Amino acid sequence: MDISRARDRRLVVSVFAALALALLTKGYAYATPRPATTSYVIHDVGRPHHASSTLYGFNNTGQMYGTAYPNRNGNTLCEVWTGSAFLALSGTGAKSCYPFAISNANPSTGAYDVSGYVFTPFEPQQVAFLATVKTAGTQFRTFTNHDDSELAGGVNSHGVAVGYAYDRHFQSATPPFAFDGTKFAPLQPGCKTFGPLCMSNVLQDYNTPGSTCPFGGCGLNDNNVVLGLDNYSSNLMVATVDSPTSSTDLPIQWGPAYPAGINDANQVAYGYQQPSSNAIAAFIYAVGASQPVALGTISGSDCVEYFPISLNNLGDVLGYNAACQTSSPTYWLYDHTSGTMSDLMAAVPHNHYSRVTPLGINDNAEILVELSARNGEHWGTLDPSGSPLRNRIVHGVAIPRPHIK
Repeated sequence: MDISRARDRRLVVSVFAALALALLTKGYAYATPRPATTSYVIHDVGRPHHASSTLYGFNNTGQMYGTAYPNRNGNTLCEVWTGSAFLALSGTGAKSCYPFAISNANPSTGAYDVSGYVFTPFEPQQVAFLATVKTAGTQFRTFTNHDDSELAGGVNSHGVAVGYAYDRHFQSATPPFAFDGTKFAPLQPGCKTFGPLCMSNVLQDYNTPGSTCPFGGCGLNDNNVVLGLDNYSSNLMVATVDSPTSSTDLPIQWGPAYPAGINDANQVAYGYQQPSSNAIAAFIYAVGASQPVALGTISGSDCVEYFPISLNNLGDVLGYNAACQTSSPTYWLYDHTSGTMSDLMAAVPHNHYSRVTPLGINDNAEILVELSARNGEHWGTLDPSGSPLRNRIVHGVAIPRPHIK
């Protein structure tokens, strides 16, 4: 399979996801409301000081990331919610910036990383970046060999990040690259061609608009395990950063699969088109297991397509369904403790927003949400009722952003 098909599919699936998410979040007209196992409260942190913004992901410690646009030069900014304020990430002279993942904060220092790509006046193409946000300031690093590069596959809590970069020595002109904390180099330096167990590209979250990562590394976990595509076998595969002999294929074919990423338990959540029908079922597979676990469906729903969009490190999965007859499409939540799927939107409290769009789930069982308000898109979370930190509905306001020198 040509690697270009994988990149083209990323665009096609992202466009499909954007359309599907827009359709199912326009309103909540449920024919038969279903009971939810958990109720939530809405925590609204406000929005960046720009005309528009898009929320992408969050971590376990309250930080969020996305984009805001335009700035006074007409560029797109990489924006983070630090837990108390909005902050624009930018390197010296940087133009537009596009983030793809955020790590959990270091429990000792509070520092966390954001990865993606940025356009600068010094390079003709996009270049990979890794921004480390600290209390004392932000370190913004770019990685380039004067051609295309990105760190869009994910970043973990060790400061390791994955993506791709141009390299003329490989049959794939843009093989997977990794930054391991000291160097930015090919993930599998011995794979010059599309041979067995040679990863052609890192698989990000194919079920979210733009293939951005709502939680965790998506294509990379804290074990430094990378989820990707074996172009030779057309199966999903995993490889470990700085361990060339660690690669192994997974019993999941790329063609019918829609992966949402890999968590720290080495579990992969994905949708899979059934060979006997057009139905797409949701699964979670633990690397090394004999078979995947089916996540089921929402009781009473006649929707036949179930797409995971986020999984946490406990094995809980957030997703949405589509292709319904009489039921309304909705967002669903799979609970790893009960092994059941429920209608998430039935648990959202009454609110004044025109739309509440779930995006991801973290290890605290908080749901990342974009909140459509009269003055624009707000960033926030759905927090389980009874949480000692956020047992209330909070209507946030925009907070001035500090500038990075």
